[in-house]
Amino acid sequence: MAIRHNRGVQRTAILVTAAALLALAAPAGTPARTVSCASSDSTTVRENSVARVYEAGDELIACSKRTGRHETLAGPQDQWREVRLRGHWAAFAHEFCLDALGDECGWGVDLVHVMRRETIVFGVDGLPGRVVLRRTGGVAWSADEGSAYAVYRREGRRARRLDRGRDVKAASLRLRGSTLEWRRGTERRTATLR
Repeated sequence: MAIRHNRGVQRTAILVTAAALLALAAPAGTPARTVSCASSDSTTVRENSVARVYEAGDELIACSKRTGRHETLAGPQDQWREVRLRGHWAAFAHEFCLDALGDECGWGVDLVHVMRRETIVFGVDGLPGRVVLRRTGGVAWSADEGSAYAVYRREGRRARRLDRGRDVKAASLRLRGSTLEWRRGTERRTATLR
């Protein structure tokens, strides 16, 4: 005896089953959780799908769009520049002072994981130039050290100098994929950024 299948009945049964499963997965009256990184009187400096870095008053602040946590990266006494954001990693150059009078000041490059609130600060001899950042947390920067220019990259929790000289072109630092590029005189130099 042959059994005949009605395709219309099969489709209806599949749709009813799928709707019932969706109804069980999301209880009624429970809205989907949305996290806002909005802040009144703020200006976005960098933003992507998972994080936002913004200025509010005299502060530089990062916010994770997954948790909604806001973290102050630099305060009113600090100056910052070259802010970069890739995934949950933010990097920026900033001047900080160790005393309230501003007598003991220096520059650093900060690397911050916005979700984990992990921060690594690399001291910089001189004035930082360009900062480049990978989604993996790899960061590199150039610096004007007075008598020469230099290029550095992160290696773990330390900075490693890749090049230094009067003819290093600090503004030429670029990142293409995982390859750092810069110029020394007319020569193009490269290194890998992990």
